[in-house]
Amino acid sequence: MQEELKYLLALKEIRGIGNILAKQLIKKEDSAKAVFNKSASQLLKISRLSDSIVKEIIHFQDFAWIEDEITWCEKEGIEIIPFYSEKYPQRLLDCYDAPVVLFVKGKVRLNESKVVSIVGTRKYTEYGERVTEQIIEALAPFQVTIISGLALGIDSIAHKTALEHHLPTYGVLAHGLNQLYPRRHTSMATKMLENGGLISEFTRKDEFDKNNFPMRNRIVAGMSDATVMIESAISGGAMITAEMAHSYGREVFTVPGRWTDIASQGANKLIKNLKAQILTQANDLPENLGWKEGEQLLFDNFYDRKEKYQNLDESEMQIVSQLMYNQPVSIDMLHNSTDIAVGLLSSLLLSLEFKGVIKSLPGKRYALR
Repeated sequence: MQEELKYLLALKEIRGIGNILAKQLIKKEDSAKAVFNKSASQLLKISRLSDSIVKEIIHFQDFAWIEDEITWCEKEGIEIIPFYSEKYPQRLLDCYDAPVVLFVKGKVRLNESKVVSIVGTRKYTEYGERVTEQIIEALAPFQVTIISGLALGIDSIAHKTALEHHLPTYGVLAHGLNQLYPRRHTSMATKMLENGGLISEFTRKDEFDKNNFPMRNRIVAGMSDATVMIESAISGGAMITAEMAHSYGREVFTVPGRWTDIASQGANKLIKNLKAQILTQANDLPENLGWKEGEQLLFDNFYDRKEKYQNLDESEMQIVSQLMYNQPVSIDMLHNSTDIAVGLLSSLLLSLEFKGVIKSLPGKRYALR
């Protein structure tokens, strides 16, 4: 395995061989090593291999550096995932330009049943922040994995909110895993490793370049069932990600805004061009993706946590039952669904919070712990 990885990374370093050609060569020759074991005359017979590419393969001299890169990855707890591995994100593999290899630090669980990418502008509004938080809160009962780009703005809000709701979240980086940009996200990135991680297609040798960002964006779009673009100007990284997701045939969602707001112009353009579905409330997303089975998940979790509820009285159990299927829920909604007087309801909610059964959220809303 290590030997094949060495040749795979070597193939990745050859100028003129991109991800598409590299995958074609490996599939045709059965391994990356087999490509390097061929003579110049044999290589020249392979379609799409020019004289310059063949010379680079024959005279490749950087195997020592590649072995050092593999050793460094092992030392840093970074797993190298080639495109033919079962661990490689299969959704991404459906995209023609998927990376030939990924470097992953953290939990390597890239094929979970529900994965959503959330992206947006760095110059977000209070509205964009609130909407991002509400969407992830609505996704929390379904144990969705959240993907974003760990950038400033909406990306960081998405990762932060996912962490608050104990959802797996992965940041896709536009540089090697030997650095982190922006540095202010170091603490958050460390927390993400506990139940998610960091992903990159770049090595330590690759320069940090602005052209890497669109490459990063295609991974964000390709890894997910759906991409949610929260806010963006008429152009920008978030719009590129949404356009890529649409080109891959993935579901794209966005949140409309006032046409006078710069941060809403991108979303409105996607809707106008029929490239994104409109989200008018947070619950639209799981409903549109057909994730009804999340209700059964909550029901199963109820029995998994039965010991936690065995000392609750009838009124407290009424509240828990409502939160099983409708979390997060406001106190007004609980009052309407349980007919418990508001004064008593407030007292019961406080009691359940002290018992560690529920948690309070912004806006006087409640959810199960």
